Amino acid sequence: MSHLQTFQVFPYLPEGTRFLSALSRNLWWTWHRDAQELFRRIDPKLWDQAGGNPIRFSTLIPQKHLEHLAEDNGFLAHLERVKKSFAQDMRPAGDRPEGLFGANGTIAYFSMEFGLHVSLPLFAGGIAVASLCLGLIVAGVRSGSIVLWCIFVCASTAATSIYSTLSRSYPKSMTGRVITGLNVFGFAGMFLGQWGVGLVIGLWPRTATGYAPEAYTWALGMLWLVQFAGLAWFWMGRKTLEGARGEEGRTDS
Repeated sequence: MSHLQTFQVFPYLPEGTRFLSALSRNLWWTWHRDAQELFRRIDPKLWDQAGGNPIRFSTLIPQKHLEHLAEDNGFLAHLERVKKSFAQDMRPAGDRPEGLFGANGTIAYFSMEFGLHVSLPLFAGGIAVASLCLGLIVAGVRSGSIVLWCIFVCASTAATSIYSTLSRSYPKSMTGRVITGLNVFGFAGMFLGQWGVGLVIGLWPRTATGYAPEAYTWALGMLWLVQFAGLAWFWMGRKTLEGARGEEGRTDS
């Protein structure tokens, strides 16, 4: 009997450029503009085509182009500069004379409400997990239902990253209005969702122990349909945006 295995093929990185592999697998690059520009410098159109995702980007680069970069002194100097900065930040706490938090003791707070990078689909991934858990609960899965509810609640918090996604779609001068609009729609949606769930549950007569179990199944099922429709709409918009970027790249070429 034959066994099938899946392989992900990456181009061979020539000597002098192998740091790109380690850099692409460390989120350090997401908050260092010089590191992002290093990837973009390799091939701006391919970088945009990959959605700014260095892992996906590395699978698209032709081998001959990588070999050419290994002989490009300007690119190698840029790579070495990023590599030194990366090594500086990755030092263990014991090797930092200025202390773990720098000379001024500054600590940065990163709110997931603003995401990490456009190439990391936290919103779609989180809501997909939440939708899956809710779907299993609606389907009548009782084993581990408490765990499913916990995962559903935690994964649903990914919805806050929509602030970052939509804010980038408008000029910076409109960011305040975009966030205010999202807050209004968000609170209105939560109120209508709770009201709708209660309305559906109320359609069934109460039993001696409370509301009818099948009422919860229908109410949560309708909530799941709304959540799934929202996820599908967001994912279709993401695909449309990627298609527009591809068309723009072909037009430029």
